[in-house]
Order: sequence, then structure tokens, then C-alpha cells
Amino acid sequence: MISRMPSDYLERRDRTPSRIVLDQEQVEQLRSVQVELLLEFDRICRELDLEYFAVYGTALGAVRHAGFIPWDDDLDVGMLRHDYDQLVQRAGPVVGDGYTLQTHESDPHAGYFFAKLRKDGTRCVDEMTWDSAQHGGVFIDVFPLDVQAEKGWRRLVQKRIRYVGFRLMYLKVGYLFMRGTSRPELAAQAVVRGVGRLLPRRFVVALTRWHTRLGEGREPVVHASLFGGYPYERDIVDDAWIRPLRRVPFEQTTIPIFDDVDAYLTQLYRDYRQLPPLDQRVGHHEIVEFLAEPDHA
Repeated sequence: MISRMPSDYLERRDRTPSRIVLDQEQVEQLRSVQVELLLEFDRICRELDLEYFAVYGTALGAVRHAGFIPWDDDLDVGMLRHDYDQLVQRAGPVVGDGYTLQTHESDPHAGYFFAKLRKDGTRCVDEMTWDSAQHGGVFIDVFPLDVQAEKGWRRLVQKRIRYVGFRLMYLKVGYLFMRGTSRPELAAQAVVRGVGRLLPRRFVVALTRWHTRLGEGREPVVHASLFGGYPYERDIVDDAWIRPLRRVPFEQTTIPIFDDVDAYLTQLYRDYRQLPPLDQRVGHHEIVEFLAEPDHA
């Protein structure tokens, strides 16, 4: 079992390569591969009879731009937990040649509690994972949606574990996600790394999976993306918003979105049709290595 908690964390972090800014040609290459991955993912889901839908900036881009947000650099889809678990369990023989469905179960070096569909032979690596042995190909993210716990102790616990669980997993696989350099930040990082050394990986996985079940039995159902990057209170989807899913144009293909996608995007972004200020129109990933074409060397 992989458990990378090396004592040279700071030295490894300080050797992180400089970020690169993709030029327009590279951005187009990246998006071309991501659309290719979307088409492959769509094929897999059709073959397995599973539902998926655009989430986050991909849903916003589909509605506002009929494709990628002009300054965005990723592609995100989501699935309800049952379908997501079916995907992880059954997709292996269905995934096409040249692609890999990556999870923390299939790749012991991966620390994500969601899946990534990657294109083999390509590279798209960020600061956090630059020296990881995990598959580092161009990817799309696949997020499971669980049920948000009722108000009270269950929601409080779910919210706290949401914050802590994936960070502990990042520590177990050696991701370089703590980048503060002030004395208090370094002291806090030392404490966190110490705790991470003590907890077995299997405990972190079990704890995180347990918190995804804290909402089971709740009515009416409100789904929560427990592994996304938005605040817990906003990263939710009312079950009534979802169906019937409808397909809308996305670049040269189509993508499923929620029936009431307006409610979802308003919950997440407020006035989502208003473009952000120019200084906020930037990508989300700190890319340090990029290769769009398969490396056959």
C-alpha cells in the first residue's frame, strides 16, 4: 500500500518546476483532447446505461458559451453516487484503448476521491502532483454527488470530514498541496504532516466513505458534491433540479445538463450570466508540464 510521507516534503516542494502559461495553440490542443475524452466518457456511460451531467464551469460554459468558458482549462462532469459506483465497478472492460479511468482504487499513487478519465501518452501535470508517480495524462474530472446530511450533528460532521478527508489522502500519496512559507504556516504544516503519518491509508478511505453516507434517508433529497472545490453550503443540487436531463451544445458535440440548470448555476455562482472582471478570467490549474499528443518514444 502506497503511503508517501517523506521527510523531504519542503525540499520537494521547493523544487517544483515553474508554472507554464499555455499559448492559444496549446489551449486549443488541450480542449480538443478534453472533448475527445468527453466523447469517450459519453460512450462508456451509454454502454453501461449510466447518467451523467455537466457541473461547475462546464455547466456554466455550456449555458453561457455553448462550450468552454473562454479562459477555462478543465472539463467537469458529475454523477449521482449509485451511477458513479457502478462506473467505477464496471467500466474497466468498457474503457477504450488509449484511455484510463483513474481512481484511488485503480491507481495507488492517486489521492482523489473522484475519478479522472485520462488520455494515455499525454501529460497535464500541476504543481501539486508534479513528482507523483500517478498517471498524469490530460483528463476530465468525474465527481460523485452524495446526499447532503440533515442539519445537526450529521451535517456538521459531514462538513468537517469534507474539509479534512481529502487533505489527509493527499498527504498519504505525497501531493505537494501545502505551499505556505510563513512561520505559522510551516508550523501548521508540520502538525498536519505528523497526523498524516499516524493515520493508515485504509482509515482515511473508510472515514471519507463513511461521511458520504451521512445523508442517506433524508427527504427531500439534496445532493452535495463532497469532493468539489466550492463551499459546502453552495456546492449542492436539489434533486428536483436534475431530471429530465437535457442535452445542449458544447463545442462540436453536446452535453447533458440539469433540467433546472438556472437554479444550480444561481446557487453556485449567483449572477452567472454576468462576466467576471478581467483579472478573474484565469484558469484554475497551475500547470507545470503539458503534452497534448501521445508520446510514443
